[in-house]
Amino acid sequence: MPLPSEVESKGSILRSPSHLNIVVGRNGAGKSRFLRALSGLKDQEGYFVRYVSPERAGTFDYDPGIENNERLQRDWVESQRGKNQADNFKRASANKLRDLALRFAAKLEVDRELRGDFSKTFVTTQLAKLNSLLTNLVIEREEGHNFVFKTHSGERVPVHDISSGESEAVALATEILHFFEQCDDSRTNILLVDEPDVHLHPDLQARFARFLLQELDELNKQVKARTLLVVTTHSTPLICELSRSSYCSIGTKEFNEGVVVQEPASNQLKKMAPFFGHPLSQAISSDMPLLIEGEDDERIWQQAARSAQGRLKIFPCLATSVNQQTELEAFVDSFLRAIYDQPAAISLRDGDGVREILPPIGVVNRFRLQCYAAENLLATDEVLRSLDATWATLVSAGLEWCQNNEEHKDVAEFEAFLNCPNRGRDRKIKNIRQLIPAVLGSKKPWEVVVGQALGNLDGSISAQAGRGIVEYVGRDALVAIGLI
Repeated sequence: MPLPSEVESKGSILRSPSHLNIVVGRNGAGKSRFLRALSGLKDQEGYFVRYVSPERAGTFDYDPGIENNERLQRDWVESQRGKNQADNFKRASANKLRDLALRFAAKLEVDRELRGDFSKTFVTTQLAKLNSLLTNLVIEREEGHNFVFKTHSGERVPVHDISSGESEAVALATEILHFFEQCDDSRTNILLVDEPDVHLHPDLQARFARFLLQELDELNKQVKARTLLVVTTHSTPLICELSRSSYCSIGTKEFNEGVVVQEPASNQLKKMAPFFGHPLSQAISSDMPLLIEGEDDERIWQQAARSAQGRLKIFPCLATSVNQQTELEAFVDSFLRAIYDQPAAISLRDGDGVREILPPIGVVNRFRLQCYAAENLLATDEVLRSLDATWATLVSAGLEWCQNNEEHKDVAEFEAFLNCPNRGRDRKIKNIRQLIPAVLGSKKPWEVVVGQALGNLDGSISAQAGRGIVEYVGRDALVAIGLI
């Protein structure tokens, strides 16, 4: 049975869910309320639901009082966490670690194959996964089902001396192991994890994401088909790591909006993943995303950023068609506004012979090249000057080349370009773009030639009006990008 087309409870709707759903949104947008509403599905037949609140206080030690409360009220822990102020969250997690050990022992009694494999113990199959998240400590099992923290040298560490990040990671991982242990294919299994990145260093966030993905991957096919995870987060390292999964989708929670629509990460988020994977996740405060239409444009602007030597603060993000760029513009607007206080992005499209002004889409400022496409910049004064040439010398060298290469498949097109009165500004020259630097004696790829000229632009006006980079790209676009 496939996942439902939408999951709905108490006015909150998760539409088009995947097995792994990331939900982003600003503080106060209602992400926690959204998850708590969905957690109401636990009361409906055919659902197994667990909610992990963002307030995860306390220490990771066993508390028999919690166990007694659960005996008296089956969903006591879940009801406490639904208040979003779970003071004894980690103690409840510690109790679940004991329960995992008891479940493994019960399974051992009835599973002959498991009993016969001495390499599979609770320590090697479950506890080792928790320890993989720790750097300076290990969890060890003592007599019975008691667990303690120790240094690698064997010194016992009291639970109140463990760093908040490490105890947080262990508690979260225990919750996840306990959830997956109870999943089955007779119902829809939903794990709701609210801001798991709290207190976790970016590296630990990435390790936790890999742990989560591994647990999802290890589910058997039938159970996985009926299991979905929903993760809310502000963390770009966590988003970037989770987006590696083919199961991943992303949606944005807006203020006063109860519906979150998930989009496959493979179609949208992964175009932005390199941007969000920027070191220390500071890209939005320094490097602005520049949405461009094709791989050639991506290479041009990467070269421009290198040539500008820090002056140009952009990060090119690739779309592969006009339609896809439109989708990406809308997605980036929604995504950036859901995360950042002062979001901004730029989209630069080919001109395709059109001069119309493009209105912004939210925080995405949109521009058209004021020439047919990026290769037409090869005819600008700045690019020609970088090749120690002018338009007149290009025409002279080009016509000579045409005379000497009459059998070349592109000779007629090249000659027509050289004879254009406006340097072919609105002419499609894709087939001959590499010929232009070549006939001038340059071995550089044309994208490098154009990118270097852009990166070295100083804002000066071309000697011939209408023949410079400023005119071909557009002054407003270059100001927004930061080149002039």
